[in-house]
Amino acid sequence: MAEQPDAWDYSSSDIPSPLTPEMETAQQSKKAEKRARQKAKEKDRTDGKAAAGGSSTAAAAGDSFDDELAAAMAEAAAISNRAAASGKAKQVGPAASSNSS
Repeated sequence: MAEQPDAWDYSSSDIPSPLTPEMETAQQSKKAEKRARQKAKEKDRTDGKAAAGGSSTAAAAGDSFDDELAAAMAEAAAISNRAAASGKAKQVGPAASSNSS
């Protein structure tokens, strides 16, 4: 759809505008960042339960969670780097608001 925008009358059919590759990259980056934040929040919740229970299996689960969180953060950084390297992507997230001032 993005390659042939004049092929159909999209405005009368109420179809939203197509995603460009830059927009898709930005969405993927936002999703990866959101996933990392959610995992960190979940870890905080489980750490509170582990401290109350004192379970050693919770500590082992926390270590694997740390690895998974690091992988998610690395994925988000890689997506952002690819978008920045293309030179076409728009920066999203907290860094975008500080750079626009």
